Amino acid sequence: MFSGDDIKNRIEAVKEELNITSKSLAEKGKTTDRTLVNIKSGKSTPNAKILYYWNESLGLNINWLLTGKGNMFQSEGDVASQEASFIVKRLMVIEISMDRAANLSRLEAMKAVIEGEIALEEDKKGAVGELKANG
Repeated sequence: MFSGDDIKNRIEAVKEELNITSKSLAEKGKTTDRTLVNIKSGKSTPNAKILYYWNESLGLNINWLLTGKGNMFQSEGDVASQEASFIVKRLMVIEISMDRAANLSRLEAMKAVIEGEIALEEDKKGAVGELKANG
């Protein structure tokens, strides 16, 4: 388990080592400055996509970022780092699939609400029309 302070300190160490800004680090993770602030404050955790892109673009050792174990950056002989990178890649694929499924579910729910509202309006119009015809 890690705390916001652990992540914040490690993220700051990466920025210092690479001499980059928070904005640049966020861009390397294909995320926003706000998300990075939330990660550093402990309000959220880096998702698999961010971890994947930091690993790919910076060579960041994900095991080190999450646990503090190993070197900051991935090295050829570091089996734990390479295994962590492989796992993160697999998790990213799962996360993307879950995001797509969630988006599809939200769209289906919105469609059902819209169709229901249209049916209610049509029922109201039909009832008003019947009242006028009978009245």
